[in-house]
Amino acid sequence: MTEFLSPSSTQRTATRERVRVYQPALLEDALSDSATFYDTQQRSQMQPLASTQGLTQAEEEGPEDDLQERIRSKRAVKQAELKAKEEAFRRATERKKQEAEAQREAEFQQMYSEVLAGMEDSLGIMGESQETLSHRKKVVGEKQRALHQEWQTQVFDKIQERLDKALSKTSPRETEARLQAQMDDFLRTGNTKAGIYRDVICEQDYDPLSTRSRTLKVQTGDLFDPLKRDWIKARNERLNMGLSAGTSGQLARDTFDTKMWSEQNVHSTPYGHCVDKTGAYVVHPLSQSVLEQRRSKLVMDHYNYPNR
Repeated sequence: MTEFLSPSSTQRTATRERVRVYQPALLEDALSDSATFYDTQQRSQMQPLASTQGLTQAEEEGPEDDLQERIRSKRAVKQAELKAKEEAFRRATERKKQEAEAQREAEFQQMYSEVLAGMEDSLGIMGESQETLSHRKKVVGEKQRALHQEWQTQVFDKIQERLDKALSKTSPRETEARLQAQMDDFLRTGNTKAGIYRDVICEQDYDPLSTRSRTLKVQTGDLFDPLKRDWIKARNERLNMGLSAGTSGQLARDTFDTKMWSEQNVHSTPYGHCVDKTGAYVVHPLSQSVLEQRRSKLVMDHYNYPNR
């Protein structure tokens, strides 16, 4: 902080006035200019009136013109300095912009050259991509082969072993005789039908499902399928948390059980009809609610149309 004494009457009483100044140089110039102007004005007032009448207008305005000229010159100098700084800042900004553009262009050209070199050279980006794809294909192939080997060992070979063990209990001659007898039974039943309905066979005459009792079966519930490892893991985690196993949920509507599709169990279904022993249709009657829902409300009399 710079201290200055005010040129007022407080100077005679030796009283200090402190002024906080952030640019002392500008304040000193302003104070010196004002002091010069003040002294010049005091001297002009103390001169005799007669002597001032003979002065020309140029001589009276001389000191004031000098002050204004100095102010204008200082202002012009400051404006020139500011303009020079602005021009230097503009040139620096333009130079940095050009340098940044040149750097980006150089980086692009370098990347473009690397891409072209990689496309032509096996050690470039194309070679690396090909190596990555080959490695992935190799890993996937090894995983598939390992899963197939594990599935063949834990599933296929065990099922084949159980089938061989079950087939070893009967001779090939007995199996051929059984299959031949089943085929003869089917042909005899089909050939005894006459007329155009030869393909309609009653279950009392021939039951094609009777041969299921002699079908060869093996148990596979204890086998672990490695292809279902992820599904089994998720199912066990849900079961451990007390949730459902993720099986199929309950159907939205009642569905006729497939075990009841045989004509021996039912002669008509809620969703259709079948034929009886004589070949006549057995239609399942609709409920009263369905009939009421399907009843037409269309009025055919155009002269007695309701007004509601």
